[in-house]
Order: sequence, then structure tokens, then C-alpha cells
Amino acid sequence: PGFTPVVQISALDFLQASALSRSAREAELRRDYEQALQSWSVALANDPCDPAIAAHYIQALLRSKKRADAQRALQVAGWLCRISPNRASHSLLMPAPDRNELWDLVLDATRFVLKSDPPSPTVNHSVLKALFRTGQYRQANKLLERTPPSAFPSAHRALYEEALRCILDPNPHTARCT
Repeated sequence: PGFTPVVQISALDFLQASALSRSAREAELRRDYEQALQSWSVALANDPCDPAIAAHYIQALLRSKKRADAQRALQVAGWLCRISPNRASHSLLMPAPDRNELWDLVLDATRFVLKSDPPSPTVNHSVLKALFRTGQYRQANKLLERTPPSAFPSAHRALYEEALRCILDPNPHTARCT
């Protein structure tokens, strides 16, 4: 709120960012993900306010198996949400804290992400997982009740429903849940 980045880049930076973006896409086609990641990183450094470059960089970071890359994805996703009012950019905010198991940040991100109509099954699953992992079982149950089954990966929904039944139902028949 109240943050308006003012970033000016030179024509040379703009051209370098464009060339590096092409290099990154070519590296991805060759399945050279390390090179693609490096190219996206430098492209974003050359043009830090290009939402398309930031989005591709986040996606490349999230493909990586390194925790540091997932943490960097979270930083870039936060920046992207500040510079881009586009709802599509907000959907990239959710996977980064989810991958880092930062459940409070997943829940904070929902205020941006849930503005999209409708949230994807992946977003719904991240929110449900965050509510469950933070002990907000009643809210998780409400989310399941108000969301159609098609809005979740089916196996995950059934697992959470069963777990929530065991946690929230005080009846003796829940002893089978142990």
C-alpha cells in the first residue's frame, strides 16, 4: 500500500533484457534449466519492472529443486505483486511460500490470489494445506464445505476431509482415526 516503484532503465538494458529472455526460453527448450535460470535472473536485473520476465523467472525458480531458489521465488513474487496489478501475477505468489512451507505467508497471499475468479485447484490446495498446518481446522472445514469438489485435486480433498472428520468430530466412533 502506498508503494509506487519508479525505475528507469536505459535502452541498452531493455535490449539486453529482451535478448536474455530469448536466451532463457531457448535454454528451457533445450532443457538446460540452470542456464535458463541464470538468463532469467540477469534479464530481470536489466529490466526489474517487466512482469513477464519476473513471472518466467519465478516459474524457473520453482522448477529448481534448491531451497534457495524457492526462497528467491518468494522474494520475486512479492516484488511482482507490487509492480503489477495484473491478477495473473498474483497466482504466482502462492507456489513460492507453499514450497517453502511458510504457511502464514500462504494465508497472507490469499488476499491477492483469491481475487482471481475462480481460484485454481492448486491455489485451493495450498490454502487448505496452510489452514490445516497452522491448526485452523474449522476454517479448513469451511473452505471444503463452500468449495465444489472439482476445485481441489480429488485425492487431496478426500484425505483432508477424513483428517478433519477425525479432528473435529468428538463422537466415539472417531477412535478408528488413530
